[in-house]
Amino acid sequence: MTAKTITFGSLKGGAGKTKVSTNVAAELSLRGHKVLIIDADPQGTTTEDFGLDPAQGFSLAEILNPPFPPTPAPTLEQVIIPSPDLENLHVLPASYQELEAAEKTLTGAAGDFAFFKKIIKPLADSYDYIIIDTPPRLGELTRAAIFAADYAVPVAGPTSTTFSGALSFASQVISCNEDSPKPITIPFWVVANWVDGAEWREVAAAIAEDDEITALEPALPASKQASSAVLEYQVPVVAAAPKAPFSKKVKALVDEMVTAGI
Repeated sequence: MTAKTITFGSLKGGAGKTKVSTNVAAELSLRGHKVLIIDADPQGTTTEDFGLDPAQGFSLAEILNPPFPPTPAPTLEQVIIPSPDLENLHVLPASYQELEAAEKTLTGAAGDFAFFKKIIKPLADSYDYIIIDTPPRLGELTRAAIFAADYAVPVAGPTSTTFSGALSFASQVISCNEDSPKPITIPFWVVANWVDGAEWREVAAAIAEDDEITALEPALPASKQASSAVLEYQVPVVAAAPKAPFSKKVKALVDEMVTAGI
């Protein structure tokens, strides 16, 4: 089976894209799928959420920007780390300064397709799903993650700012599609950090009124437990507390993804 690559993104922080990426990846792995999650955000939050230290060992940066000789370039097998607690999940970690520096080397078409050529293509037959968590901004890492995707999923948070970030991410996907030899599909949006309030109701109305947006149900609620679980258990909450309200929503979201053929 060739891996399905899903890139989650928003061009504004606070939307919940890392929470979505890590919990979807964990839930897929718990269902027996072999999953690789790529931490393309220099902040390294995805790496930390699986109990790994971004400062230890090699990272995504050395794959994108190999060290100069005589230092040997690491192989993907040397960089990818099995999750200590999730049998079917592997992590391609991020490291802050190194990944920031590597991003500057991703120029032109070679940079756009660096993720695809250096990671996705060599590993396509090794995983069922490859999940990419992106930086909350437009840059070369985000572009490369979009070009690598089969599916690009905007993540909208509960504010007008995070809704704008999702719109901007979707626009970037459409722009990248013009130069991509394979289609990059926006199958739906994911709504995260849902809270009841006037601003959120305005965002929900804007999503509902836009004929070009299909938001996947259910919305993921704001959850302190989803944030604290990774600190206490070093795994996303869907693995640490599968009966928690947030976890149940994640499971329902993944059910819909699978039903949609993703």
